[in-house]
Amino acid sequence: MVVGFNLGYDLTRIALDWKEGNKGEWSFIMEKYADGNENINSPRILITPIDSKKAIIKLARPCKKKLKGKVPAREWKDAGEKIHFLDLRTSLWSLYNKSHSLRR
Repeated sequence: MVVGFNLGYDLTRIALDWKEGNKGEWSFIMEKYADGNENINSPRILITPIDSKKAIIKLARPCKKKLKGKVPAREWKDAGEKIHFLDLRTSLWSLYNKSHSLRR
């Protein structure tokens, strides 16, 4: 489980690059090779904003290349273990209906 306060913001700061996802979410690239290309064996983190206080954060499955004839096709790897994200700022908002900061 990944736990943080204002987790969406923190994840954007440690991401190496980002792209727009297929469904309008933000897709963050967390690992690259030394030559600057994305490591497609490492999963991306997807953040789908709901409103200013809430977002859905999940791990995308990495893809692997599979040769079909001469053209490599991409196929998604099995997800394996699930990783959960817990944003404490959102949890406090849902409990008290008030915004909190780290100072509070």
